[in-house]
Amino acid sequence: MSKEIIGPRTEKLIAEINDLLRESQKNQMIREGVKTVIIGKPNVGKSSLLNALIDEDKAIVTEIEGTTRDTIEAYVNISGVTLNLMDTAGIRETTDLVEKIGVNRSMKALNDAQLVLLVLDQSKLLTKEDKELLELTSHKKRIIIANKSDLPQVLKMDEVVLVSTLTKAGLKKLEQAILSVLSLEDIEQRDFNYLSNARHIAKVSEAKKALQNVLDSIALDMPVDVYAIDLTSAWRLLGDILGENYQDDLLNELFSKFCLGK
Repeated sequence: MSKEIIGPRTEKLIAEINDLLRESQKNQMIREGVKTVIIGKPNVGKSSLLNALIDEDKAIVTEIEGTTRDTIEAYVNISGVTLNLMDTAGIRETTDLVEKIGVNRSMKALNDAQLVLLVLDQSKLLTKEDKELLELTSHKKRIIIANKSDLPQVLKMDEVVLVSTLTKAGLKKLEQAILSVLSLEDIEQRDFNYLSNARHIAKVSEAKKALQNVLDSIALDMPVDVYAIDLTSAWRLLGDILGENYQDDLLNELFSKFCLGK
């Protein structure tokens, strides 16, 4: 039966698409830069970290909490990978209208980020705000940075990167951790013959959804005519990437091999 052929082939194609998307998204990050947000409660050293990473005094640094009222952007290249860095206003409850706007922008930057650098003060115990940020970022690609390593250590946590933005200690380890969490340590050996165009990646992702719908229909024992629509949709989406000249030939081959509609 057609579904006995279509099912395994569709599963194999989805697996190949997953590999393609995984590698393509990495290549896209290398070419376009990684949206990276630096977050933390006020006065933990976010702006100092940004300044240390780019090796210049771009962000204003003071001992006064809430100095950063808006997002500040900068770029840094780490072993061939560009980070689109964004220093944010400290995330906390506030009644100050201007600071509240900054906090809201910080939250938007966090939602959009591909990488989160969460800064904690290792010379103090975790606060309620720290714990909330740890929970808030638990689903993101992140690195937990324990700043102020030049001071006596109070905070003890696993899987953190100890740094001192004052002495610049630990910055090399932080750079290595960034490449590791992004799975980009092999940048010099990477094959760039993958998709890096955002439009193409989006179309492949849509094709994957259509193919998943095919598997769902097969699992529900639906007639082949039903999931022929999703198969056609996936083929057209992939054909858009290959070029229109391929579409008719590919669709004809699909219908002839699987006898859709019969």
